[in-house]
Amino acid sequence: NLEVTGGSIFFHRDGMTDADKLLSGPAWDYDNALAFNGNGGTGGSNYLSARGWYLSSGSGFGIMGSGGIFGRLGKHQDLMDETKVAYTIYRRYYDDVCQNVLRQAELIEDSAKMNEIRDVGETMNAFDFNSPRTFDAGTEYEITYKKTDTWRDYVDNLYAYTEGRARFLRSELLMDEEPGFDAAFQLGANSSVTVYDTQDLSGEGVENPDIVYARNKETGEIDTTGEGQINFVVNLKNGCQLKSVTVEPAGNFGNLKGPADTGVENAYRITKVTGPVTVKVETQEVVCEHEFVDGVCVKCGTQALKVSFDCDANSSVTVYDTQDLTQPGAEDAQFAYARSSASGQIDVTGDGQVNFVVKAEPGYEIESVTAEPAGSYKNLKGPDETMSKDYYRLTKVTGPVTVTVRTRVSTCEHDYIAAVTAPTCTEKGYTTYTCSKCGDSYTGNEVDALGHDFKDGVCTRCGEKDPDYVPPIDKSALAEAIEELEFIPPMNYTLESIRVHAAALAQAKAVYADENATQAEVDDAAQALLEAYRGLTVPDWSTLKPAVEAARKIDRSKYTDESLTALDAALKTANGLIGEGSVLQSDIDAAARDLVDAIAALEPKEDKPDFLFEDVKDPGKFYFDPVYWAFYAEPQITKGTDDTHFGPDNPCTRGHVVTFLWRAAGEPAPKSTQTPFTDLKPGAFYEKAVAWAVEEGIT
Repeated sequence: NLEVTGGSIFFHRDGMTDADKLLSGPAWDYDNALAFNGNGGTGGSNYLSARGWYLSSGSGFGIMGSGGIFGRLGKHQDLMDETKVAYTIYRRYYDDVCQNVLRQAELIEDSAKMNEIRDVGETMNAFDFNSPRTFDAGTEYEITYKKTDTWRDYVDNLYAYTEGRARFLRSELLMDEEPGFDAAFQLGANSSVTVYDTQDLSGEGVENPDIVYARNKETGEIDTTGEGQINFVVNLKNGCQLKSVTVEPAGNFGNLKGPADTGVENAYRITKVTGPVTVKVETQEVVCEHEFVDGVCVKCGTQALKVSFDCDANSSVTVYDTQDLTQPGAEDAQFAYARSSASGQIDVTGDGQVNFVVKAEPGYEIESVTAEPAGSYKNLKGPDETMSKDYYRLTKVTGPVTVTVRTRVSTCEHDYIAAVTAPTCTEKGYTTYTCSKCGDSYTGNEVDALGHDFKDGVCTRCGEKDPDYVPPIDKSALAEAIEELEFIPPMNYTLESIRVHAAALAQAKAVYADENATQAEVDDAAQALLEAYRGLTVPDWSTLKPAVEAARKIDRSKYTDESLTALDAALKTANGLIGEGSVLQSDIDAAARDLVDAIAALEPKEDKPDFLFEDVKDPGKFYFDPVYWAFYAEPQITKGTDDTHFGPDNPCTRGHVVTFLWRAAGEPAPKSTQTPFTDLKPGAFYEKAVAWAVEEGIT
């Protein structure tokens, strides 16, 4: 392809002779990229700028220009089209060139040093820049090279060239069209990403690529249909954890799927990418609640700060966890871990300390206590500062320390005075012998601890409670509750509450009879029985009995047989409940509702009129039923024009209509007879009706 034909777009490998072949590794011949007369020899700016290069050192044949490789091959459109397709497919490899230079800096340096030995001996000579040089100054392709005093400068110059070269290629040569939907990553110092072409994360991923494109989840080909994905894994430094992974803008992708969906720790998938996106990865420091076992945190692997003791044959060390020496010490300690002065917990922050007491065998005295290396702690405080004989404190331990204890033969003619410490339940007894002249002391004549003398769960000597003591089960309260609450008059309470009481009583008796019942079970059973007794409920007849009384007083002659039958059934049920013993409150409430509903549903018998208006005799007339309804209504809504005539065809005034409505409403009294109307006659039959209608908003 164009890369090979052109003698390498990015890196030079002329291959003119066997000597020019790379000998130091799988990278191309990086060193020759800037090796040929960097100070302005043949070719000059053509091959040192972002826009120009040469084919070989012999011909000075540049890529750009009418006689260059691009000038000649560019005339063949089919070749250039194929080149663009190839570049689109493999663009991520080209875009990764700059990172490759940095990652392979060691190879570059080795290759450069190889040519130094091969070509010019012990000097950089043709491979250097005697002073900084700038090409294409002021343009977007500006490249500035360092003066090459060291091989690191040489590597930096090569990076500057490849970055500029990649920039030129992207913008000028093959970037007329965008190859696909890309993603950019914003990463912190504690994270990196590895990007994979396919959803299954197979193949070799690319770490921290400059540009990533959405790809087909199976083939890995660049996708521009909007169905493509970006699959990546977040890599974290030790001591850090992910805080968040976000993608913007939301409109340019479907979903961001995390480890719960991908099934791989810290693996993410951006689906249905339809435009450029930015992925932001945020991390945070892991704060471990350390749990140390043998000096190593089992959660995070942090090592405790260890202090070792080098004691001679006539000395030993007792280590205490805290500064006040109140906790039991570890005798004959070989090592200790730095701990908090107050809590005694292992400390790895550099603020921890080690507190210890040195002891010399009888006839010897402490000669020296030293600690090394000095840079791993702040102070070694002795008895003068700890204010206690033979007590030492190593402060602010930041690394491994060795404490050396040495003794010498005592020069004092000791006069020891004995002091006896009696044994306790848990501690041995012993005798302390202290020299009255020099204060040297030692212990002896140990007596075994007495051990506890437990009685009823309490030690008779020290008062400590027996952790294994199981007190006898006290069922007296349960027995008393059963005896007092067993018998209740069932007639007095609802069946629901009686059932609850019966269940609690049965459970209480079962627990009382159970020889293996715990005290908690006994207490719970007694409490449940007491609560059930307190929950006994007296039946509420306040609705049913008044309803029965009302039903008995009904004038049965006024209602239809059908409605009376329903009333009788409801009344029978109600009377049956009243005569029973214990009943369900729900049955009482239901009977009361049914009886009240039956009373409300009673249907009055139809009263036939004693006479018919002479002008309202035809039942087929539309007004026949309404006339007699209004005449016999309570209160009466209308009368006839006289005793024998109604006047069905007479005109009806607004005064008549509002009066009919007022009477149908029960003739309610208005608050006032004053109205805004000027055509009303005071005292007229419609006066109150009109006033009422005005107040109600009817007219």
